[in-house]
Amino acid sequence: FGAPTGGGAPNYADRQTYLYGVSGAGAFLGSQPGENHITATVGSQQLVFDAYVQSTPTVPAGNIKNAASYDTSGFAPGSYIAIFGNFLAPNLQAVSTPGLPLSLSGVSVGFYTPAGRYPGHIHFVSSGQINVQIPWELQGQSSAQMGIRIGLVQAGPYTIPLKTQSPGFIQYTDNGQLIAVAQDFPAYNLISQANPAKRGQVVQFYMLGLGPVDQTPASGEPTSGIVHTTANPTVTVGGKNAQVGYSGMTPGFVALNQVNVTIPQDAPTGLQQIILTIGGATTTANIPVQ
Repeated sequence: FGAPTGGGAPNYADRQTYLYGVSGAGAFLGSQPGENHITATVGSQQLVFDAYVQSTPTVPAGNIKNAASYDTSGFAPGSYIAIFGNFLAPNLQAVSTPGLPLSLSGVSVGFYTPAGRYPGHIHFVSSGQINVQIPWELQGQSSAQMGIRIGLVQAGPYTIPLKTQSPGFIQYTDNGQLIAVAQDFPAYNLISQANPAKRGQVVQFYMLGLGPVDQTPASGEPTSGIVHTTANPTVTVGGKNAQVGYSGMTPGFVALNQVNVTIPQDAPTGLQQIILTIGGATTTANIPVQ
């Protein structure tokens, strides 16, 4: 029984057949990740097998975060977390379907509480990051155990704190400045420094983690129709109170929140801070105002 090409400890093999003429052999693979070729020789017969060495995935402390705000203090069921670590997936892959699968590139994430076990629905995987939706079924729990599986390799469990709301603005970089992802209404153009929000204009902000809704979608499935958050947020722009016209889920998307805000007529111009509070939880971002 030949040694793996990646190196490793001595191999072992049965010296006789057992029930139904079956016998077995094993190879202790080396620590070098990647493809190994194993040669088995029995008498005059020779077979070559392929085996892939997967490094053990690791998630350092503090590297499980709100996928929008990167806060680590607690996460709302139904929303996304970003898991950062090493060897988390064999390759980079993002979901290409309306709903989210339970496994992507062989990676799956499970959540466990005394009330039950629930699979996470995955949006994105790479060697250094996994984005996964926390199941809606975990509402009402204060924490959960989370495990990661890549084929037969497991990592965890990791304890994650849960909160009713964990809001975060989705943001992007515009000419070196981090600003909230938002669209003007009714044109639906992206708000940017070249297209600032205007006083008196309705702007749609995209967020995560606004918490319970009046019609809970199935975990991993896109929202159908108009779905409102059960708590009402308050918003200020540049320190001025803003009217909220809608707070809920974005139709056609999984776990994506939307808040429609009318920019105050007396809001200061230039790059301004927007502050949203819901259920006692607060998050901030910047938005250009004209």
